[in-house]
Amino acid sequence: MIELCLLLSEGIKKERESREFYALHGRDAKQKDLRALFEMLAREEEEHERVLEAMQKRKTCSLDPLGKPASLNAKPPKIAESFARSEDAGEFSTTLLAAMSFEQKSKGFYEALVLATEKAEDKKVFASLAGFEQRHYELLNEMYEQLNYFRLQT
Repeated sequence: MIELCLLLSEGIKKERESREFYALHGRDAKQKDLRALFEMLAREEEEHERVLEAMQKRKTCSLDPLGKPASLNAKPPKIAESFARSEDAGEFSTTLLAAMSFEQKSKGFYEALVLATEKAEDKKVFASLAGFEQRHYELLNEMYEQLNYFRLQT
């Protein structure tokens, strides 16, 4: 059996990298709603990091699942049309692809932990984290699709 608690440091690292990525791009975002979305994603990644750190510290890998993520209700900002007409569109498109990659890797990591653990409560926590990452991916992908739709129309 894989010792799950030893893998938590990798999860913490992934969450930290994602949080730092969103914080940086949130600070750089010129549009208020885009900045708010990246700040929300950074806060959620920070919460994931804290959950994993607490699990690692306890060495039991047992905590309650995370509760309702803010991203479940979040809608991607309608920014694609304004970006489609600016030279920032290509750079923003690349940023979205990088962010989606972070989310997919994190989701896969947590799904692997669901399969690797035997404790039902741990499975629930890791499944919840995988769900967060999937919703983050969906928000970012929606923005990416909007952006590229408008870019193709112009």
